[in-house]
Amino acid sequence: MKHNQKTKAFSTGSPVKSEDSESAHLLALFHNAPIGMVICNPDGRFINVNEKFTEITGYSKEELYSMTFREITYPDDLEEDLKLFNQLLQGHRRSFQMEKRYVTKKKEIVWVNLLVSAALNSLNEPEKIIGTIEEIADKKQILQELEKSKTDYKNALKLLQSIQDAIPDLIGVQDLHHNIIQYNQAGYKMLNKTYNEVAGRKCYSLIGRVDQCEVCSTAEAIRTGKPARHEQYFPELDTWLDMRAYPIFDENNEMIYIVEHLRDITDIKKLELQLKETIRNLNEAKLKAEESDNLKTAFLHNISHEIKTPLNGIIGFSDLLKNEGLDCDTIKEYSDIIINSGWKLSSIINDLVSIATIESGQAKENIGKVDIHSLLKTINSNFQAKAAAKGIDFYFRSDLQELQYICTDETKLFEIISNILNNAVKFTNAGYIELGVSIVDNKLQFFVKDTGIGIRKEDHEKIFIRFAQANLNPDKLYGGSGLGLAISKAYVELLGGTIWLESEPGKGSTFYFNIPLKTDNNSFKNNSDNGLRKTKHTVLVAEDDLINYRYFAESVKDLDIKLLHARNGSEAVEIFKQEPETGLIFMDIKMPVMNGHEATRLIKLIDPEIPIIAVSAYFEDEEKEISRRMGCIDYLEKPVKKEVIIDRIQKFVLNKKAKV
Repeated sequence: MKHNQKTKAFSTGSPVKSEDSESAHLLALFHNAPIGMVICNPDGRFINVNEKFTEITGYSKEELYSMTFREITYPDDLEEDLKLFNQLLQGHRRSFQMEKRYVTKKKEIVWVNLLVSAALNSLNEPEKIIGTIEEIADKKQILQELEKSKTDYKNALKLLQSIQDAIPDLIGVQDLHHNIIQYNQAGYKMLNKTYNEVAGRKCYSLIGRVDQCEVCSTAEAIRTGKPARHEQYFPELDTWLDMRAYPIFDENNEMIYIVEHLRDITDIKKLELQLKETIRNLNEAKLKAEESDNLKTAFLHNISHEIKTPLNGIIGFSDLLKNEGLDCDTIKEYSDIIINSGWKLSSIINDLVSIATIESGQAKENIGKVDIHSLLKTINSNFQAKAAAKGIDFYFRSDLQELQYICTDETKLFEIISNILNNAVKFTNAGYIELGVSIVDNKLQFFVKDTGIGIRKEDHEKIFIRFAQANLNPDKLYGGSGLGLAISKAYVELLGGTIWLESEPGKGSTFYFNIPLKTDNNSFKNNSDNGLRKTKHTVLVAEDDLINYRYFAESVKDLDIKLLHARNGSEAVEIFKQEPETGLIFMDIKMPVMNGHEATRLIKLIDPEIPIIAVSAYFEDEEKEISRRMGCIDYLEKPVKKEVIIDRIQKFVLNKKAKV
């Protein structure tokens, strides 16, 4: 058919039969239609197109008549178009519709809505293909923008949910009746529930409550229309929460939702409590420090008096001894005063050294095997004499008949008991003092009872506080450093025990303390007999101070022994090499050239059996342990009484009891 000939009209169901006037009318509609219209052969070649289609594609009619629809179809849409076209040709369908893209002459992409149907011949076969093409660029753009908006909205929701889920706090949405709409992941985790378990439920019901919480940020936000915030402890969760609520309004400014924000502040609250406790402790520590400073100042004034008093006696009566014409009784009286003042001064110095060791945290246990009967016998003997000197009775009671040895720190136990007894003697002017010991709950329990002045209830704890006596005894009615009970308490606790008292003013006092009872400890050896030498009567004294050596020599001049003197550790080693028959060595620890510990070690290499007694002005626990480890069988602390020196020589050299 020629393009200038009239085109017959076709129907989609049967051959087109029409008069010329009808055909002309249809052709007019075809060419003037507001949408694109085309007629193609079954091979897809255009045989007629209207003006609108040329506008859509940008090709002229002549150009289009030499083309098929395939040539102007967008490549990505061609496969679907051909599939539907072939189904049409094969009679599997009468028509098809699709949205597709054409490529215009200017290589632009245009979206169209294509409706295709077949005109059949007398054999009911497709003879011509008729297509209508409607531009949908605006519609498609709107749909694309709508789809993009939907995608953006979904992505925004996902992003918002992701942000919410990344927040470690509970973020949730409620309606105005406290019904939960949703939470973020932190919310489900905090409540240990899933979405299905919380959605639609009252928020307060999730923690087992029937009624709304008394303090509720959500309720306040609903009531006021403003953000609200509260902090509250929930015992059901054992948690402190910082609760915030924010009202959400629609375009009409009507409240529609409440967004709640809950933060777990339990750790912060704990830190606040700790901070308050720390501040309180600091304030208490400050007050105690100020009190301690005041006590120490008062103590220094008191101790200055206590030191200078015996020192004055020593210096004063030593000066009086130089006077000519003194009779023997006066000389003895002056000498006794000097000696007693010296021992009193020594006791004060020992207390000061002990308290300094305790204050610095250097006090340590020095556990060994202790003959408890011998220890208590010595204490009983000492305090019988002290009590008698004041005209009061002294009693001793022991329930340890079956117990001979215990494992403890002998020096500290001796000092604990002695300090308490000294305190009793000091504050008892008439009546009696009683020392007792028994086993209670697998502990050694001691008591010291007196009929002294007694102690007020409010002072029961204060008397164990270091430096407190100056305040408790402001009138200086009773002498002493005031450190004895503080030292005793520290040593009792160091040994694993406790100390307490019962007392009333005017009714005397009873002090109690206990220490763990340990009766078997194979780590310690009883060396009391290891150094016994019956035939060697030579004694070596290693002492760098000549006055101390002379005192030693004068103390033992009546004994049947040979006395040797070394002025340092090195001399002690050389003298021992030259005098192998030496039976006992008194070894001062702190000497020039070579100290006593090193000298002891070298001498023990020569003769492991030689008994060596360590001597020092003050023995720290570590020093005692080193002395024991080096091989010393005993240790003496300066000043050493004459009777003690004689006792050790009698015991280790002469093998007989001292007559003291």
